[in-house]
Amino acid sequence: MLKFSMPTLLMLLLSSSAVFAGFKEDLDSLLQSPANNEEKISGIIKLVKEGPEPYAEKSTALFMRLMTPSCFSRDEAVQLMQQVTQLEQPSSSSYASSSTPSEPTFNERLGTLVYSSADAEEKISRIIELVREDQTIPYEEKFEALTSYFFRGATFPDSRRLFQEITLLNPKALLSHLSSPSSHSNAGMLDADIKAAIYEELLNQELNLEEHLSVVKKLIFSSNPESSLSTSVRAFNEYLNLKRRYQAPFLPQSFYVVESPQDLIAELYALYLAKNVPYILNEETLNLNLKERLEYANRYKYDVSSGNRYASFEIPESLITFYKRVASCKDDQLTNSEKFSAMERLLELSESQAKPLLIASLHDPEIPFELRHQLAHLAKHEYDPELQGEGHSLIDGNIEAIRTAAQTHYDGLSVHPKIDIPPHLKEAKLGQNIGVAVCDGGFFKVLPTSLWPSFGPHQLHLLKQYGGDDKSFSWNLLHGDRISPPYVYDSEWLSEVKNHSFPYHGSEITDLVATASPGAHIQPVIVDTNSSESLKAAFDRLAEDPAIHIISCSFGLPKDPSAFHLVSPDVKDSMLKCLRNNKIIVLAVTNNGATIPEMPGHPDHSSGLSSAIYRSSLADDFFEYEVSYLPSRISSLFLEEDETSPLLSNLILVGSSKADSLDLHERSAKPGNGPAQKQFVYADADNLKNFFDEEPTWGGASAATAMVSGMLADLWSQVKTPDGNTAARVSRCLLENTDIAPEIPPASRGRGKVSLAKALEKLDEY
Repeated sequence: MLKFSMPTLLMLLLSSSAVFAGFKEDLDSLLQSPANNEEKISGIIKLVKEGPEPYAEKSTALFMRLMTPSCFSRDEAVQLMQQVTQLEQPSSSSYASSSTPSEPTFNERLGTLVYSSADAEEKISRIIELVREDQTIPYEEKFEALTSYFFRGATFPDSRRLFQEITLLNPKALLSHLSSPSSHSNAGMLDADIKAAIYEELLNQELNLEEHLSVVKKLIFSSNPESSLSTSVRAFNEYLNLKRRYQAPFLPQSFYVVESPQDLIAELYALYLAKNVPYILNEETLNLNLKERLEYANRYKYDVSSGNRYASFEIPESLITFYKRVASCKDDQLTNSEKFSAMERLLELSESQAKPLLIASLHDPEIPFELRHQLAHLAKHEYDPELQGEGHSLIDGNIEAIRTAAQTHYDGLSVHPKIDIPPHLKEAKLGQNIGVAVCDGGFFKVLPTSLWPSFGPHQLHLLKQYGGDDKSFSWNLLHGDRISPPYVYDSEWLSEVKNHSFPYHGSEITDLVATASPGAHIQPVIVDTNSSESLKAAFDRLAEDPAIHIISCSFGLPKDPSAFHLVSPDVKDSMLKCLRNNKIIVLAVTNNGATIPEMPGHPDHSSGLSSAIYRSSLADDFFEYEVSYLPSRISSLFLEEDETSPLLSNLILVGSSKADSLDLHERSAKPGNGPAQKQFVYADADNLKNFFDEEPTWGGASAATAMVSGMLADLWSQVKTPDGNTAARVSRCLLENTDIAPEIPPASRGRGKVSLAKALEKLDEY
């Protein structure tokens, strides 16, 4: 059976001594002569007519010469071959064939049609008819024969439509042929536009996921997003369809092996499509609205900054054009924050193009003042003096308007009803003269600018980067006079309390303390929460600070280096020193759904929640392994302690409840039946929005701990006769006046859900 796995004419050249040296030499001399192209074409036709060699060998030699760069244009080369074809039909003896000698072979008939002078419509119809009707050769071989005449750079009227029609004759056979590892197809020699037409038609068929991904990859490889946007968009749209259908993430979740359909689709994006994003965002046929396009543009930035090796570091003009479009958008397709992020990104990519747009936006009364305020802080941190001046001018001229907007935003926060300060005390500034130390990292948003000059260049850079925005400025207008210069026990300022919220965790906790206790004085303590040395030094200082009454710790305790599940004895000793010095320590339990054991050891994971929450990558597996022991470290605090220990009087352990519920949140640790049960309470940190949040979220034990710390400051401020035992009195008042559901056993609720109103009502009894 005839095989067409490479161009038929090339096969002839390699399989016989068909082309006589004389004709080749004469042809080369003619092509290299100084004659013009018209004279060369006439000479070549004459040479083919008069040469003694067989016609097939002469046409083969000419065809091979025209496949290499020559003096002829594409149109001239095709016109020349058409004229040569008309001189004499190839004899059947010149080709290997399974047909009878008196009939032309499939390839001969196909070549005649390709080089005929018929119009495009007639050519396409007759070629399709030939492929459909000739049953002597398998479809795949007929496809390969056709590709032989469409080497890269060749011209044929409407060749894209021709191959679309050929593909539709037997798409499954063609897909199998192109996907087979053993197949050596000529399809790679085709122009990108023709290849794209083939793969796009294959995508219209009923495909399983493996076939779908295979064809999309071929479509991607058939084009370059810089030169073939329509094909790149089609490939991306197919990815979007798959992503939505299978709810796939951006990147694979498996660490070593791609297993699930979701991972396969995510891999398609990571390996093949991420680099296309900057080029296709402006194309109208991309199946994304403006908000979704911005998400992908920002995702591209993340891919590059996080080291995704598949994302290109090149910044094309099309990406800058897209961000200009978004930054200047005035309708409600996007939020102010999204428009701001676009302007911020535009400044990073091209300050020269962003500057005039930014200045115009600051002066545009049609743009909401909230957005202009955001942009002003962006401008004031630029190196350009004109931008700095414009930013400061808008801020300085609108201080009262900014303060009013900040107060309105603050008053509308969902945290207020969860704390529930009694109405008659709303204006009493509860917590006045009480000091709350917040041990954490990421205080960038709450440190007043008046403190910035006292920090080194590294810290100052971080403060400007993470704390120089409108929210920081607005928060400090309301609460900045309550913040002291921080105590620093983490020289790098990069304490990773929570990776996903870095660098704002300490800022969010500080805001919640300030909200729960409107008059409290707040002392930021910047610590490395994974370092026993850092925490010990911080607790030692706080133990001797008479201005500190409450110590809020929204983190897990570091382990004893010699025993993984035990708390560091040095940290415990320093905590005891604080407690004996009439202070309350408020300590978050974990968010892993485990139960605090009676004695240190591996905690109960019978709920299975920890695995479901954290098992999404190898890194998270390690994290789960570590946090599973944190409840054991809490248990180890009580080892060798008797009933008189301050750990059993003025240490408060805090979990988180479900929203508006007396049930613990399923992700909160449970108190168990050990000594931790007596010191365990919880607060509602679900569906919570602090000052810096865009949307309500679950705050977990961290947020609940901050809320309880603020409530304790409120109680302490209302004690009429403070003494050296006030910490224990206030702690006992809070622990003993909670909201409980009797049907919930103590092992699942501890002392219950905190109630500031109940505790204030009973305070005078303690």
